[in-house]
Amino acid sequence: MRIPMPQRQTAPHVRAEGSAMGMQGDIILMLFFLYTMPTIFFGPRVPLCGLLSAALCYLCDLGCQLLRRRRNPRDLSGVVTGLMIPLLLPASIPFGVVLAAGLFAILVVKHPFGGLGQNPFNPAAGGLACVSVTAPDLVFRYPMPAMPTTGWLPLFGTVETALASGSAEQLQSGSMPAYEPVDLLRGFFPGPVGTTCTLLVIGCLLYLLARRTVTWHTPVAFLGTVAICAFLFPRLASGDRLDSMIYELLSGAAVFGAAILMGDPVTTPRIASGRLLYGMIGGATLMALRHFGAYPQGMVFAVLIANAFSPMLDELTARAYTRRYRRLGQDAWEAEERSEDIEAAGRTDEEVAGE
Repeated sequence: MRIPMPQRQTAPHVRAEGSAMGMQGDIILMLFFLYTMPTIFFGPRVPLCGLLSAALCYLCDLGCQLLRRRRNPRDLSGVVTGLMIPLLLPASIPFGVVLAAGLFAILVVKHPFGGLGQNPFNPAAGGLACVSVTAPDLVFRYPMPAMPTTGWLPLFGTVETALASGSAEQLQSGSMPAYEPVDLLRGFFPGPVGTTCTLLVIGCLLYLLARRTVTWHTPVAFLGTVAICAFLFPRLASGDRLDSMIYELLSGAAVFGAAILMGDPVTTPRIASGRLLYGMIGGATLMALRHFGAYPQGMVFAVLIANAFSPMLDELTARAYTRRYRRLGQDAWEAEERSEDIEAAGRTDEEVAGE
């Protein structure tokens, strides 16, 4: 009797046919939703930046597909990458920096490894890491949000508005952030445009979970690890553990990273136990970078490091699956696999029997 061994397969890891485009559509919808509050605070410069980035990434992605003779204009993964990049940058960022991040994401991080489903690293995280290293003065300085129309940034040209450090940089120095937790929840503080309104990000995560575009394993493991590390090893000079946990979760891009970057179905392990370990590695890495790293925002670097562990986690959990198969026996295994297939496809036992 041949023992089945789950193998890493072409991503996204979905069972239902034709669901890859549905997953991309769900993520694009949520990314558009995340542009609403930054647009209210900073004006049309923010959505324009997102549209330019999405168009460039899509065209570059399509061009690379043509070179590889695998044209698929319905593949919107380039749009996902392009929309994601400006959300992790300041509203004042020059358009050239955003476009450079998009080019690096598609031309260096994604297609040299084979394109969609073959890239071991998240393209958006790779592009953002590139510009974070090469232009930190532009990436880690933010304009202060203003009420509608009173402080909108110019649509084109250089932004002359005064820039400030975010709450993550204040935590890095050991001082208490100058913003109340309620300000961090509603996004009224300087930071990356798509990550500051935590309530909005949480709403997007709940939608993606309800749609089964992402699973709960990675976000819960990631945020839980961040919370535990923040409680045990507070960065605040006062040593207040509860405040440390609250501010570590709400400052920076932890919630956004858990909802959007860490849940990426291409770079996430296939098996649930692997996704839990993956989230724990990402959360621990983020907190290590916050304690010992040079940059106030370490989310994208934590994602890339966690990506590197994903194939190994797939291998380890596949072996655990094989041992479990030997214990349960073939009949129990097949019944469990059938149940998982039905649940993933959103169908009932009666509907499957009728087919």
